[in-house]
Amino acid sequence: MTKLYTQFVMILSIAVLMMIAMLSMVLPLSAQDSAFATNTPVRGFATNTPESLPATIAPVMIATNTPEPQPPQPGPVAGFSNYALRLWLENDVLDVLLEQVALIDLDNVDTIRAVELLQYELEFRFPGAPRNMDDRATLVSAMVNAPIGSVDMQAVIRPYIENAINNDLVEDGQFEGFTIEVMSANLDAGSVDDAVVHIVYTDAESDAIRYEDYVLAIGDTDGVLRFVPSNFDAPIAPYNVDSISMERLDDVNADGVDEIALIVDDGDLNQRMYIIGYRGGQANDLTRAGEALRFGEIISWGNGEPIVTSLFQLADEKWNCISQLSVTWNYVGNFYRSSVDASDTFQNQDTFGCVVSEEEPLFAMRPASATQFLTDNLVTYGNEATRADRAVVTLAMLYALDGQVDLASETATAALAIDSDPGAWVNQQAQLLLLMIGEPNNTAFDICVALAEADHGETGACDVQALLSRVFAEASFPDDTPIATQLERIGLEVVQSTVIEEAGFADRIAVDFGLASAGWWAFVANEGFYTGSPIEPPFEFEEFETPLELITVPQSVYATLLQDDDIGGVLNIIDTTRVANPNIPFSEAFQFIEALSNDLLSNREVARRTYYDVWAAFPESIWGELAGKHLELR
Repeated sequence: MTKLYTQFVMILSIAVLMMIAMLSMVLPLSAQDSAFATNTPVRGFATNTPESLPATIAPVMIATNTPEPQPPQPGPVAGFSNYALRLWLENDVLDVLLEQVALIDLDNVDTIRAVELLQYELEFRFPGAPRNMDDRATLVSAMVNAPIGSVDMQAVIRPYIENAINNDLVEDGQFEGFTIEVMSANLDAGSVDDAVVHIVYTDAESDAIRYEDYVLAIGDTDGVLRFVPSNFDAPIAPYNVDSISMERLDDVNADGVDEIALIVDDGDLNQRMYIIGYRGGQANDLTRAGEALRFGEIISWGNGEPIVTSLFQLADEKWNCISQLSVTWNYVGNFYRSSVDASDTFQNQDTFGCVVSEEEPLFAMRPASATQFLTDNLVTYGNEATRADRAVVTLAMLYALDGQVDLASETATAALAIDSDPGAWVNQQAQLLLLMIGEPNNTAFDICVALAEADHGETGACDVQALLSRVFAEASFPDDTPIATQLERIGLEVVQSTVIEEAGFADRIAVDFGLASAGWWAFVANEGFYTGSPIEPPFEFEEFETPLELITVPQSVYATLLQDDDIGGVLNIIDTTRVANPNIPFSEAFQFIEALSNDLLSNREVARRTYYDVWAAFPESIWGELAGKHLELR
């Protein structure tokens, strides 16, 4: 009996083992063995290769181990209690970052924000990562091939290029698609040559610049150049500025060492100049804190001398009138500081646009006077002057108001010849004016309203409020007849009205003509007549903003985290926002940032709960997927 029992147990054990083996061949891996597990390498990043081995550098343009974008992960497969915070390895964060870089879409800002947050997380958890040169080459390849201007690559590219220079991998100024110019300089008053390194990566197909940067480098006796970190938000084109160029590399402030002056275009009317010097082991912007050295033009600047500039401001956008102010920058107390003569003020430039702007409002003038004014100045400044095209269409409208319909048509036709592009503002306004003139029932006022309210993304060629101001000033409205009746007699239908009562003031009758370009007007009886003036909509007619249905991430959160490196400050903003809006939910992006901030500050339970909630509620969104990757099954 004992022998039979033993044989039975052996047979049963063999059968169980065979069944387990068969099941292991057909069943999917458990969650513990998935890509979320910390002990399963996804891509096989090497982490123990010394940085100094140049042989491990993979060519940027032919790196083939960048993970392909993965479809959104499904939501949790178990309850909250079954998940723990993920125990990250450097390779894990790199893999997630590479996946997200490949998903960047310029039309979806969340894809860009996700990369920024992952870059921050990588640096927080593993400062200086990736240190392995193969891994760095892979990340550089992914970043330079991302949509232009979408990724901050400086922290990855600078050490990558530094290593290439110091290991003699740069040949004829080229390295893996980068153009590298090393310019000799004396940055620290030492006996060894230092340098300013200009780094450019240009798109092979379009010649568009994908990365451009200038970096200070300190030399040592072994001939090694050490790239210097910046203590300010260094300009990088085209990531945070449109373009960048070197104005000069010299001892510009006569302090015995060299500085570099960079000029950047960041979309502002005035360009910005950075004067960068090596101080205290860092690259410093030598402009006093709180100031930016902006200029429309440099009037004079000699080495060791003050920088005299003209600062521009846009006085009138419609006519592109620019005014300017002389500003002097003196190097005092180790910084450049601005000074302006107390008697100086912004003065309009002598341009056609400024001359017209100073005469506005044109439509408050009698049409004959306004047409003469425009005609004279078009002759003086020429048809090629900035905004001359706008003036021609405006001139056609003024002729129509003056009853000179044929001349209005001729002028509008001439405006079409200025710009034949059907999408151009001039072309669209002129076409509309001709169309309106062609309808015999349209009045000049109808044409004015049509031009003013045409949605071309720019102010129309007629100013309805200014026109009404002239009409109301010239007309007589006796106060013994309702003002609405009198307005309708001259072709102005009152759509809605109300009486504004205010202590100490006569009652005002507020009227709305139903025209966005006309706005509301108030009429008050005075000495037997009504006088009118434009006003803001009365309180009961104001348009109130629709209450928020969802709180999105304020810009201050990204600035506090990514620029100020203040995680606690982010949580303070979150708490304040939640108290001020107790019944309005946060967006999934906002909830993810809350989870990440708590995670990095080791508020583990709050982070775990928030990650899980975001993942469960938004499993197919970027933020739900990233939240899920921060958790793993126990």
